[in-house]
Amino acid sequence: MNWKKYLREDEICDLKSGENVKTRTLQIEYLSEGYANKISKEVLDVGGSVDIDNFLLKNGFNVTALSLRKGMKGTNMIKSDMHEMPFEDEKFKTVFCFHTIEHSISPYILLCEINRVMKKDGYLMLIFPEEGDFWTFSGQHYFCLTVRQIWALLLKTGFDILKTSRFKFNYGTAEVKKDLGLLCIKKRDWKHDLDNDINLIPFNAEFFEYEKLASIQDIFYMEHKDKVKNSFMS
Repeated sequence: MNWKKYLREDEICDLKSGENVKTRTLQIEYLSEGYANKISKEVLDVGGSVDIDNFLLKNGFNVTALSLRKGMKGTNMIKSDMHEMPFEDEKFKTVFCFHTIEHSISPYILLCEINRVMKKDGYLMLIFPEEGDFWTFSGQHYFCLTVRQIWALLLKTGFDILKTSRFKFNYGTAEVKKDLGLLCIKKRDWKHDLDNDINLIPFNAEFFEYEKLASIQDIFYMEHKDKVKNSFMS
């Protein structure tokens, strides 16, 4: 099957909606809080935001960015398909994937590829619009996932989930956007035996009533800017 014909590369444009540097760096701070001494600043950025990657480079990060976007410029930028990355196995210690998985034609394949190019015990940070906000129907958003869906995919592709946060954005008086942010660690190869690892997936009442889980932290991002300590960005 020639699945690449479905990529619609000619329609990929340099969107700015997910690239607010102030917002994104604050989200990184929250997700990395408590892990500052564990997460490497040698980063693969899947999706390659030019503005954010340039900001990270100026702040001591060594960033390799991967994207199909038109007009890509910047240091260490590679134009390539995220479903078939041009890297050897276990190359990166840290992977960022910000506002990218919703553009994937196969989130499962994308997460398998991320797992493949990551070192064991490496950290993955994901941020994307949660299913149900107004970006669900964006023309280039093929998969807007729920909490349960992304948890299941991550566990099936070899990751353990360390932290889940919901970032809420208010425009005027209405809350119209919700981002999910997750910090994960690679614990298994993507080819691990799913049947033997079925006990990793928490099939219980709390899993199906995830709104009640204390592990999901709701954050109104502008209200807590000064409360983050010991973060990745410190």
